[in-house]
Amino acid sequence: QKKLAIPAEDQGKKIFLYFEGVYNRSEVFINGKSAGKRPNGYISFSYDITPYIEFGKENTIAVKVDHSKSADSRWYTGSGIYRDVWLVRANALHIDQWGVYAYPELKQEKGILNTEVVLVNSTQVAAPIRVEQELLDPMGKVVAKKFQKVQVGAADKASVQQQLTVSNPLLWSLEQPVQYTLRTIVTQNGKQIDQSEVKTGFRTFTFDPN
Repeated sequence: QKKLAIPAEDQGKKIFLYFEGVYNRSEVFINGKSAGKRPNGYISFSYDITPYIEFGKENTIAVKVDHSKSADSRWYTGSGIYRDVWLVRANALHIDQWGVYAYPELKQEKGILNTEVVLVNSTQVAAPIRVEQELLDPMGKVVAKKFQKVQVGAADKASVQQQLTVSNPLLWSLEQPVQYTLRTIVTQNGKQIDQSEVKTGFRTFTFDPN
């Protein structure tokens, strides 16, 4: 169990509890109410705990683990919470969890980064927003930039797809593992409401019978 004070000013935001690993058959309770169950002990998971939170008060988080129902896995012999747990605050309109996808390609002397951003609108009102993406090289210089406007429906999701192109990109290799940073900025009425940074890079590889 853990006691956690959630300030009153967080009212109106979405509150998530993100577990990197709990072994196994776990159930999470917020103020005595079950937020969800997860039988698998290896995969990370999160719960939207907003409906169970008492804002401006101390809240009780409890995690129950049932490690008694079957033979154990050969891969892991421990039990309980074995990785970090995060309290995540988000605006009602935000980038979905793991919602930024980047797929790099190389065509001749150009690097093309195909991106997709999934947005979630938890409000009951449709919202026009602007999604801007920048690609930064290892020195922090912006080498490509694009933006797109999209309408996210009430209590709905929307997806934004873009392509960012870089001439003569620096390539990732074992000797020099060069990485770029994809920065995603979401604004509404000129005000930033969410941001994400994802590491990515460009490389080629081939398979040879020898």
